[in-house]
Amino acid sequence: MAEPDAEPTYCATSAPAGGGRPRVLCLHGFRSSAELMKVQLRALGAALGGAVELVVRDAPTPATGPADPAIPVELQTHEWYGEAGGPFERAWLRCPDRAALDATVAALDAEGPWEGVLGFSQGGAVARLVQARWHSIYSIP
Repeated sequence: MAEPDAEPTYCATSAPAGGGRPRVLCLHGFRSSAELMKVQLRALGAALGGAVELVVRDAPTPATGPADPAIPVELQTHEWYGEAGGPFERAWLRCPDRAALDATVAALDAEGPWEGVLGFSQGGAVARLVQARWHSIYSIP
């Protein structure tokens, strides 16, 4: 098992054809970022000890409004869908543009195959649409 302070393996490209570790796609929440999710996944990556590749992706759309006040304003954030420019507390409730969402999911599927997909909050809604052997979706109240 990896040391608790060991940096988990993050991957920016697909595993080579014909081998490699199982790949798990990780999708952040509304107006968050892959950079922030990597920090949030550090303990999980260490616990897995390099047995899988955690592939963290940003949503395709730069945030159109304010992020959670707990996120530093200098951090570039992204959103999977939502009300452009709307307040953080409500903007995520807007239904996604179906064509844009289908294109996003197709792009994520094309990077597969994925052993699993882990998604937080709005990223969890998108994660459920991605082709994988398993899905883990979580949020906080």
